[in-house]
Amino acid sequence: MGQHIQGPLVCKNDVTIGDDLNHDGSNVGFFGTTPTTKTAVADVGAFTAMGAVAVPTPAIPPVPANDTADDTVLAISTLDSNVTQLKTDLDTLRTKVNDLLDALQAYGWFEC
Repeated sequence: MGQHIQGPLVCKNDVTIGDDLNHDGSNVGFFGTTPTTKTAVADVGAFTAMGAVAVPTPAIPPVPANDTADDTVLAISTLDSNVTQLKTDLDTLRTKVNDLLDALQAYGWFEC
């Protein structure tokens, strides 16, 4: 079924593959790039759940004389914590996207 070729196959014109391409080698390169090995890019993973924030509207009011600032401080603290976690998650996502772009560039799929 089909023909087997030992050694390199050089085609000077277009090549059309009419069915699945099964590549069993260790390296691949496209558009004239040097073939390179498969690059592992870890998934982003689960993002950390953020706490609910009950921020007074429209702004944090002054604390009444018979109350404490505990609720307001807790809301600000939770909000600050959520913003910090969001920044961490975005930094993680940015790193993964850059790793993916680097891998695709190495294969020759596009240039940035």
